Amino acid sequence: NNNNNNNLKIIRPASQNKQYFIISFSIISFLSFFTRFYRLWFPPSILFDEVYFGLFAQHYIKRSWFFDIHPPLAKLLLALIGWIVNMDLDTKWPQHIGQAFKDPNYYYLRALQATFGAALALIAFLIMYELKRPLITCIIASMFIILELSLQTISRAVLTDSTLYFFCAASIYFYLIMLRIEREFKYSSLSLSLSSSSKFTTNFKVFGQLWPHVNYWIATIATGICLACAVSVKWTGATVIGAVGILHLYRTFKLYFQRFLSQRNNLLIHFSFESIKKPKKLKFLIIQWSKFILSNHRLLAGIILLILIFSIHLIVWLIHFTLLTHTGIGDDSMNANFRSQLIGSNIKRPENESPQGVLISIWQLNRYMLSVNQASKFSHASASPWYEWFVMWRGVVYWWENLPEKKHHLIYLFGNPFLWWSGTLSVILYIIYLAKCVYLERSLTKLEYNFVTNGCIFLLGYFINILPYQGITRTCFVYHYHISLFCSLMIFTLIIDFICAQVNTKIKSIIIGLIMSAAIIIYYFFLPFSFAIPLTEEEHHARRWLSPW
Repeated sequence: NNNNNNNLKIIRPASQNKQYFIISFSIISFLSFFTRFYRLWFPPSILFDEVYFGLFAQHYIKRSWFFDIHPPLAKLLLALIGWIVNMDLDTKWPQHIGQAFKDPNYYYLRALQATFGAALALIAFLIMYELKRPLITCIIASMFIILELSLQTISRAVLTDSTLYFFCAASIYFYLIMLRIEREFKYSSLSLSLSSSSKFTTNFKVFGQLWPHVNYWIATIATGICLACAVSVKWTGATVIGAVGILHLYRTFKLYFQRFLSQRNNLLIHFSFESIKKPKKLKFLIIQWSKFILSNHRLLAGIILLILIFSIHLIVWLIHFTLLTHTGIGDDSMNANFRSQLIGSNIKRPENESPQGVLISIWQLNRYMLSVNQASKFSHASASPWYEWFVMWRGVVYWWENLPEKKHHLIYLFGNPFLWWSGTLSVILYIIYLAKCVYLERSLTKLEYNFVTNGCIFLLGYFINILPYQGITRTCFVYHYHISLFCSLMIFTLIIDFICAQVNTKIKSIIIGLIMSAAIIIYYFFLPFSFAIPLTEEEHHARRWLSPW
């Protein structure tokens, strides 16, 4: 009848949803790789810190020592690409900004970073998909990363930052998979327990507690690998370790507390100073507490994460020391004992000292790296303190060349003002909303609960990245804010999703249309700064919305 027909909902088949996902993901992939690879060869000369990383790749291939203030993973990857494409080792890598490349293989080193930069937008898409946000939200998140000019520009040079951002985002993605599997397991195990014929064939049973599916442990391993890779690129990768670590510790102890309340009789009934003197009662307490501690799968997951982080980070350093066996620049960063073992060294090993272990060398080098990093204070026109990053007060000039007819073109690390400022505003609004929820002390709807919980990991990442810079005295640049920027754009996306879920389709279309139009128009307006499109003085001045730009 008509009443039944009116109650029917149109539900798309799973195959159709999958088709939309594939089409959307393919289009996002094309746009992301196009914006990162378009005119990647230009300029065929050194941009900003490219002076270092191509040189480091040459040293790895030559197996000659060099010193840098960052861990080696990204540099090892660049060296691998250089080795594959037969990088010219006879010609020294250019050492001045604007100096022309003689070896055309610089393109492939840039291509590696462009690949990581393009993949970052895809990870943003998958993060929102993993949070079970609508497909349009996944598209918005990835488009924000594509249209963020500073993320585009930094991925088009022989640097290591895009590698760092990729592994940080991938860590969050795989950790969200862990959380999703836990939720699915929780509901599935509940339904299975209600069925007398259920057989737990795909779960592990330890001390009477069901542990999640094997996919949970695969996601745990993937998370640990990405966390280890992040901190093995730059120490700032510890940002994501802090965000994931705090969240995981909270969830681990929360589970302990919940189980303690349900098992407190067995855990406390015989607990007293008198009872622990009796062997049988002491044995009972040890068994009960052992079951209680080991039944928490999150504890094991945390241990696995820590083991992977430390072991992979150590392996990366072992590869570094294994490759660099000859003397080279900066070998005075090591002590005489170590330097005496380098091929080509004129230094004799000190008497009564045995050959230095590798582990000792890693510890010594990391201490020296930290001291040099902290003392890295120099004057630079593009340097900026942390409190300027919220509004993008100044960018970083990578390269500049004057042209005839009073024109010039440049590569300028500069963000999309609309997205940058919207991200900052979104963090403020999200904090206000959290405070409101705490103040009202009322239960949240499912929509509100998802909005609050989904944004927490990004809020953690945002502040864990930026707070340390308040105490750092070394010279800093706006790109040190990029991890926080990524988190703020994810929060911005979640706010749009939250608002659109509460309005009708027409208003939703208007909101998304206006936001995306603004992002695209501003992107196009400032695009010359990223692609080195020639500008007149007047055209450049029109883009200086703030005086330091």
